[in-house]
Amino acid sequence: MILIKKYPYTFGYTIMKYICIEGNIGAGKTTLVKLLAQRLHATSLFEKFEDNPFLPIFYKDPARYAFPVELHFLMERHRQLKRYLIDSDLFSSVILADYCPQKSIIFARETLEEREFRLFKGLFSELLQYIPKPDTIFFINRDREWLRQSIQSRGRSYEMDMDDAYLSKVQQSYLSTFKTLQEQSVIWINAGGINFLEDQKSLERLSSMLLSSYNKGIQFVDFQKEAI
Repeated sequence: MILIKKYPYTFGYTIMKYICIEGNIGAGKTTLVKLLAQRLHATSLFEKFEDNPFLPIFYKDPARYAFPVELHFLMERHRQLKRYLIDSDLFSSVILADYCPQKSIIFARETLEEREFRLFKGLFSELLQYIPKPDTIFFINRDREWLRQSIQSRGRSYEMDMDDAYLSKVQQSYLSTFKTLQEQSVIWINAGGINFLEDQKSLERLSSMLLSSYNKGIQFVDFQKEAI
């Protein structure tokens, strides 16, 4: 839970849940946050990829543009989270984001060379201490075929040449990072090829899970099997 002071010099507070929906590239995070936010009457936060001027050229020359692309994402994520989690007087009881704070370090680990990563990690650690931790991170684990089709269907030109090896590295980096978060709750959901737009039963199941409390550490749930 986050206690946010609503008015300066008063004792008014709002109790808020901060929840993150995460997943690999093409997992459908943004669509899912939109669906869930409507059900929960939540404030939704979306990462704005189109605002990063380095992203298209990064995919053409990763070695040259990896550091500026990751630095831009880091600063924009921090600015947005600070605005909504600390500086804002929100009346919504739930904030639902389509990324978690650790996303910056997860991708930087895969894209930066060692010296750049050490510098980036120091900056990330400094900024992270000023942002509240999510109550729960839900990771939507998808089949590789789903990811490929999703990437193709949304038509971002700079993503078209992304190969399976890179998607696998990103997936492993998420898993490795989440296993270290002993003081946070992470729910790793095997969603396979489930389409939450069409499968209302699965959407309702996930929606009901969001406001629950969980033990710290990572837990695995298989949505392709019967509810546990």
